[in-house]
Amino acid sequence: MIAPEMSSRVIKYFEGFEIWQRRWKESAIVIVGSVVRGIEDEYADADVLALVPECVYRDVYEWYRQAVECGQIEAVNPQAFTFDEFPLTLIPGIAGHYKLHSFEEVEAKIAAYDDVEMWIHGNAVVLHDPSGRYGNLQTRARTYPEDILSEKKRTHFLEAWYAASAASSQLRRNDRRSVALTMTDCLAHLLRLCCLLDGRPFPYDKWLYREAMQTQAGRDLRDVLEGMFGELARPEIRRDEPKTLERPGHRNADLEVYPLYRLWRKAKAYFDKRIRKDSTVGRAP
Repeated sequence: MIAPEMSSRVIKYFEGFEIWQRRWKESAIVIVGSVVRGIEDEYADADVLALVPECVYRDVYEWYRQAVECGQIEAVNPQAFTFDEFPLTLIPGIAGHYKLHSFEEVEAKIAAYDDVEMWIHGNAVVLHDPSGRYGNLQTRARTYPEDILSEKKRTHFLEAWYAASAASSQLRRNDRRSVALTMTDCLAHLLRLCCLLDGRPFPYDKWLYREAMQTQAGRDLRDVLEGMFGELARPEIRRDEPKTLERPGHRNADLEVYPLYRLWRKAKAYFDKRIRKDSTVGRAP
């Protein structure tokens, strides 16, 4: 929830600069990130984005570069200008920062169905958008075409399977580091798939778990996913003999002594069932 006083303070901050007064009717100011999704904690801050048309972006960028150099504006990482990037810029009295983007940059990412960008902009709280241009791109950021969504489900399901498959030989070798790397990758794809099964884009990794736990799949698989994280946190690869084998005689039956592998099999079975009706997904071997 964005407090009204925060919104007011952000708007007044931008209105106080002549560079923004001249561009006010063609710009947009929005708040994005965990704060607007309600998944933030005491360490989170507000992420503000300012957008302008590409034709005026360079003028605004150069104004900021000079303003940071002379100390008029405070930036977290002023060295970003060295790499032709816009730095994280502070707003006095606000626990957060902002960046400048062109509308065209964001619109191109949304048109390409960039998942993280769709999550960012689809959930944004709009503070200022007189032209309605941001509102239009936000609407496009909130949904996938069905064929695109099906392909993304397929991709992340298979990527999770490939990562778990790569971990199989490493489990047998008792190579904990390799297992941690491959199965962490597997978990990330499973969490992204949780979001996609609800038809929603997924966030950048630092909020991925919290966002996934708000989905139906996340709620259904909470114990399984927590179990996988728990196994990866152990100082060694744990083994225990199951009372019965899921697939006796199978070439991977020996892997069932690893709780991590059994948890992966439960997650795979769940996702396999959830997406089976999508003919473009197919089933991993």
